[in-house]
Amino acid sequence: MRRFGLGTAFLLVTALFALPGRAAIDTPCASDKGDCDLITGMVAMSDGIHIDASLYVPKGLAGGVEVPLIVRQHGGGSNKDSEYDVRYGIEYVKTKKFALLMYSHRGHGSSEGLFDFFGPRTTQDFSEVVDWAGLVSSHVDADTVGVSGYSQGGGESLLPAENDPRVKAAAVGNTFDSLNRALNPEDCYKFSFASGIFALAYKASASKTDDSLAIRWGTQLNTDTEDVTLGPVPSTTDDLASRSPLTYVLPDATRPMYKQGLQIPVFWSNSWEDQLFPADHQNAILKDLASRGFPVHYWFASGGHAAGPNDPGDEAGKESAMLRWMEEFLLGEDHGFVSGVVPLVDYAERSATGGDGAWTHHTASSWPIVSATRTFFAAPGGALTTAAPAESADVGTIANDLVTVNVGNDAITHEVLHQVDDGIAGNGGPHTSLHTVPDLVPEGANPADTATFTSPGVTPGLNMVGTPETTIKFRTTAAHVVQFDVKLWAPGTNGPDMIGRGCVSIPIDDANPSAIRTATVRLWPNARMFRDNIDAVVLTIASVDFPTFKPDTEPQVTTLLGGTRIDLPDVS
Repeated sequence: MRRFGLGTAFLLVTALFALPGRAAIDTPCASDKGDCDLITGMVAMSDGIHIDASLYVPKGLAGGVEVPLIVRQHGGGSNKDSEYDVRYGIEYVKTKKFALLMYSHRGHGSSEGLFDFFGPRTTQDFSEVVDWAGLVSSHVDADTVGVSGYSQGGGESLLPAENDPRVKAAAVGNTFDSLNRALNPEDCYKFSFASGIFALAYKASASKTDDSLAIRWGTQLNTDTEDVTLGPVPSTTDDLASRSPLTYVLPDATRPMYKQGLQIPVFWSNSWEDQLFPADHQNAILKDLASRGFPVHYWFASGGHAAGPNDPGDEAGKESAMLRWMEEFLLGEDHGFVSGVVPLVDYAERSATGGDGAWTHHTASSWPIVSATRTFFAAPGGALTTAAPAESADVGTIANDLVTVNVGNDAITHEVLHQVDDGIAGNGGPHTSLHTVPDLVPEGANPADTATFTSPGVTPGLNMVGTPETTIKFRTTAAHVVQFDVKLWAPGTNGPDMIGRGCVSIPIDDANPSAIRTATVRLWPNARMFRDNIDAVVLTIASVDFPTFKPDTEPQVTTLLGGTRIDLPDVS
């Protein structure tokens, strides 16, 4: 028995008029999509907007047999015919155990309307298109639904899962728990990404978006007024929170939507090198789910937004594990996720040979992985040592000169150069001659704003997996704000590779240049091998990392002091 959700009454009526009948819209799937029927339609939503949808149903199912529905959601600026999503989504149909629903979010592809950037209207579309799938095929169990997707598709999977009780399992990737943390981490506005997403992902693909919303958010974030509420208009901080899955994890009967909360098994893959949604975005939600007894799985992957291409083995392994996840939690097949036969964590790790180094696959039973801490201290002369200098030592000086641009280390610059190079949008294909151009513009080439510290060969070798953390002891002439942009580097075949990045913008309550202060910067997680007595660790601390982050505008000079250090998680 199928239970219908939002907009069912409206869809029952429009289905009689908008759809010419199953026989007229059933067509065989293409040969590469297995033995299935393809049902397509422009599905009328309850607000009159039509959504372009495709439903793939296995052929040969006996009368009365229903199979669970997998809803595979596309990324920003894409549509229901995304080659990547269809290719892996159709694997579910080939098993004869699932039907597959793909649809273009409003404002994307042939769907009408404006994309509202994870607003409630787009979330409601999900439930209404699922209703349609249950109506047009007697073989679709619209009461047993699994959701999957990457990036925008991940957000548009998690948010409906918190609202529609028919969703029973999720497998998402390269997506966010909080839009605030994605776009304005530690009060460092991610300038190039906020601009680049809008210009490259949405406008370049001719997607139709709520531009007034995007402009208001960008203006407030760029002027540091994101916490200001203007009459009936919510602050950007509150608006972004209202569109973030983390806000709705716990059930709350007082909410018109999302009152269910997230109460399903969730498989979540984020990529180590993802510059938009770093690999720490899944942890808050998965920890909460696990504490309430729901199965979860971590997969830390290759590839990601504005990163290198996916490692083929890692990509195939992850997608296969996602399919098994759905089989276990939608069909009751035992693949070892609940029993613990499958470890909690899968992760890819690069060798120390750098950006072109091989990925290897590992597993772990916990996240964070139990590890020792390897500490390196900033020392005078640009050294990074295992012995701490005196706390009073002056180990380096950085200035906010408002001039420096580290374009070479900016993820959007990297992505644009890839597209110019071979015409491939995103990171889904091979990159040729320009691949290494932006990998390194030495931070030390800008001595006014950057201090660089380099270790000798690491002894013993280091197997860094997890979240590096930098503690900065400093004095500053700033009277209002000081910003620290920290990067961690590892050896690479074409020069050092940036393997960790973090930023924090700290309010200064008083103009006291002699006061000794402390800042903590948690870098984005990663996994990298450092060979014994061969590979060095490089730490850069800067006051400017533009255009990745918008710089603070107050001129200042900051002196780094002894006790400044980086702590690396070592799972050797």
